Amino acid sequence: MTEKYKVGYGKPPKEHQWKKGQSGNPSGKKRKASKAANAKPLLDYVVEEFLEPVSLTIGGKTKKIPVAQAFAKSFARDLLQAPLKAKILALKQLKELGVFHRLNTMIEDARDEAESDDLISEDERLMLDAVYKAAGLGEQDKSM
Repeated sequence: MTEKYKVGYGKPPKEHQWKKGQSGNPSGKKRKASKAANAKPLLDYVVEEFLEPVSLTIGGKTKKIPVAQAFAKSFARDLLQAPLKAKILALKQLKELGVFHRLNTMIEDARDEAESDDLISEDERLMLDAVYKAAGLGEQDKSM
């Protein structure tokens, strides 16, 4: 005597179940790719948005600059008017991000390029010296 097969959710009648070797896709058409399969990671979208140009009025002239640069300008302006505690916190975070190291590198590169090419005037060289001093690099650091 055969056992009675209980039909229910997830248990279709025997005559409607797949036969051994039978394909679930007899016509052979490929599935449509889901939108999620073509999606990029969120980080890629954020980076793309930060690289998009925006129009910004600087010194009475409209310029197109990347969103990241506009964000940095806005952040710097806001930081100038922030309370002292907020300034200290922001400066600590900028230091952790390596902003000041990058700034020092840029200053050194500009100084080296200026000294080797003589493309800047004496006034510009004095301004570079002032920036170099403001960055906290003394005479002993200039030779590096």
